[in-house]
Amino acid sequence: MPDSVSDEEAATVEPVALTLRVLNAVKPNMGDWVTIIGQGAIVLLMTQVARLKGCRVIAIDLDDYRLRLAEKYGAEFCINARSEDVVKRVKAITKRGSDVVVEAAGTTETVEQTSFMVRKAGKVVLVGESKGYLNLEEADEAVFFTMYISPVEYLLAVELVANKTVDVKGSITHRFRFSDFEKALRTADDPAEKALKFIITE
Repeated sequence: MPDSVSDEEAATVEPVALTLRVLNAVKPNMGDWVTIIGQGAIVLLMTQVARLKGCRVIAIDLDDYRLRLAEKYGAEFCINARSEDVVKRVKAITKRGSDVVVEAAGTTETVEQTSFMVRKAGKVVLVGESKGYLNLEEADEAVFFTMYISPVEYLLAVELVANKTVDVKGSITHRFRFSDFEKALRTADDPAEKALKFIITE
């Protein structure tokens, strides 16, 4: 790691690399709509990289706190799935459906929503979950695929972190010593803590 990358930043390189892998795979054009379902720590990085590629981002989540962070990092529209019909809203914003849909919430329900959000001949990436029934009646020629990490993107991920092109520290919400590991797990399970990324130190 370069000297300009702190230990905490180095611990977040893997999520940045996954973000790069997803967006390099879908190859969005400048001005494309990218709809991202779920606004966890990885996806907040994905929003930043999508904006670097000139995309317009729609963020979807159940938590207003996470949606506010998505807006901070460049999401043009933020939709709370508790209070809005996300499919109708995405289609109203994009007029024809999103060019790219990234599922990162990890539920069967959100997987099944993707085919109704993507435009004809668009692309859907399943990052959080891949189980579910896909109704493809309206998703003519759309491409669906799953995505996992590979080592190829790590060098660029380190460069983006080192140059502060992406903000990784902003997603770190909690820090624990290794001796408090069990407390960290309990905290992660508590919605009131508004947890995103945890750092465990020695």
